[in-house]
Amino acid sequence: MINKFLCLAFLFWFVFPVDSFSQLDTKVTRQLIDSLETSLARKNAVIYLQPNKDIYETGEDLWFKAYFADAQSLKPFAIDTTLYIQLTPVDKPGAVIEEKFVIMDGFSEGRLYLPDTLEEGDYDLKAFSTSSFFKGQNDFKNLRRINIRKSIIPQLKIEAQFDKKVYVDGQQISLALKLSSSSGALLPLTNINAVLNNDGQLLETLKLQTDYAGRAKITFKAGIPVAGSQVMIEAFNQKEGKSAVGIMPVPYNRNKVHFYVFPEGGYLVAGLPNILAFKAVDVKGIPVEVSGTLLEENKTLSRFKSLHDGMGKIELRPIAGKQYRLRLDAPYSDSIYPVGEILPKGIVLHYIGESTKDLVFKLYKSSASIPGTIYLRAQIRGKVYSMAKAILKDSLTIELPAKEFTQGVAEVTLFGEDMMPLAERLVYVNTKSKLYITSKLLKPVLGLREKGSIKIKVTDELNNPVVAHLGVSIFDRLYKDPSNCKNILTHFYLDNQLKGDIYNPAYYFEDENLQRVAALDVLMLTQGWRRYVWNHNTPKMSDTPSILTNSIHGNVSVVKQKKGTSGQFPVQLFAPDNKGYGRFTVLDSLGSFTIAPYDLASANNGYLYLRAMVAEETKTDIKIVDPFELI
Repeated sequence: MINKFLCLAFLFWFVFPVDSFSQLDTKVTRQLIDSLETSLARKNAVIYLQPNKDIYETGEDLWFKAYFADAQSLKPFAIDTTLYIQLTPVDKPGAVIEEKFVIMDGFSEGRLYLPDTLEEGDYDLKAFSTSSFFKGQNDFKNLRRINIRKSIIPQLKIEAQFDKKVYVDGQQISLALKLSSSSGALLPLTNINAVLNNDGQLLETLKLQTDYAGRAKITFKAGIPVAGSQVMIEAFNQKEGKSAVGIMPVPYNRNKVHFYVFPEGGYLVAGLPNILAFKAVDVKGIPVEVSGTLLEENKTLSRFKSLHDGMGKIELRPIAGKQYRLRLDAPYSDSIYPVGEILPKGIVLHYIGESTKDLVFKLYKSSASIPGTIYLRAQIRGKVYSMAKAILKDSLTIELPAKEFTQGVAEVTLFGEDMMPLAERLVYVNTKSKLYITSKLLKPVLGLREKGSIKIKVTDELNNPVVAHLGVSIFDRLYKDPSNCKNILTHFYLDNQLKGDIYNPAYYFEDENLQRVAALDVLMLTQGWRRYVWNHNTPKMSDTPSILTNSIHGNVSVVKQKKGTSGQFPVQLFAPDNKGYGRFTVLDSLGSFTIAPYDLASANNGYLYLRAMVAEETKTDIKIVDPFELI
């Protein structure tokens, strides 16, 4: 019987409403809309990569599918025609594999051969195209993390025990090792390489052997940082001709916590109801669940605890001139944190939540402030979906019609009458809008190499059938990495909208998680927090140049020319995998030529060959400009 793992990826097609706003259009509202949408006028693409599994063995093929979506609408993006793929080690610079593939109507697919020479470890599969990669881009998201091993089932068994339960920075790291065969027999005099690294940086390498009992003690130098360090053991038994690799993270003290606070809207304002979000992580950025006390001077005001993955929120109405602090409970009871700057007066932007019809916001203004006109703008991925205009005296409730929004992260910005931003809040809209996939294996038990059939059904949230573009992967569960929680939903709706890495992003889209909506809101308050700094000189996205092109360029130079022959000659293009394809291209005056996207497509994802059509005694040199040097 074959036990396989089925993975489905799918894309949403949206029907967008006509531009509509909750108040009458004015010159000011038009300026606020145009100022945003003009800066995002260029069509950009977002790429999602779906590899056929998470873990690979050297010597096999990595199959993948690539989905290109318009960065604003998330509809299929059909402008780019050439996909550039890199495979890079996480802990070393430089790519080990670079290939180009054809994009057809917003989709691409292909395979990469993983040679036996690749080292074991984590790798990033990266995707680039003309409309997805730009000069100066520093927050690259179009990638997937995979793991490569020599063998998924270790040929040798490595057992290791550190001499301490946890280490602190600077302590010497030592571990006892036992090496045995797959049958359990201890392996004496076996060669071992022990490598200590920290976040990809090599710290020390030791070469040793097991003793006659198949054991060894490994001791590294003192003085290294602990968090992020790991020991890699490589063992090779010459007698049996078998090898194994084991990776052991160095245990560190997770009682050291980093605690951050995020005032809703950007600032805390004295005398007004405020929401203060918080986030707690360990030294490696892993969420830590915390609880504690809100203090006014030395008086307890309230208790708090994290809601999900170390994130939570606290309600407070600070008094001007008072000091407010947060004290964490054990095991972090020695940690006290200030709540941050408290403004004597100002405006608070508070998101109440999404009702059945509306997104509901509450605005509060200091009594000492003069009533004035405010504007509330809500946009998703650069498209304005709603605007509101009102006179704010002391408090005001604003409702934006939810039906006008598509699904995703909405940036809600509060402007003053001078069009300067006052506060901003990210909210996630239409959490119930999604597709549902059911799959059924028509025959529950399959024999080795037996053909199987799967029935797949796709519906929307109202149980209506939906036409969708599907990607299907079937593989043994051994090749599934449970820690790899990224999927097409998290990539398009969270990863590309928020900065930094999101811990376990799939949680926010799984219906069985009853707190997912509340957890998603604290994610918006923390991971999506910003304090608005207005800069008229911020470059527009349309001003940043593309780096790659859809075509490939090259040059032909004559090394030796037969006497009496012309310097003008064509270059033949042909593809062995497509016998019906072949053409000639003419060089320009500098000997340059262009390989068009059509030529790459005609190669059927195989090799494209070029040949200079010259006399037999004439020798030429054909050089292709390497586009990967620009990445």
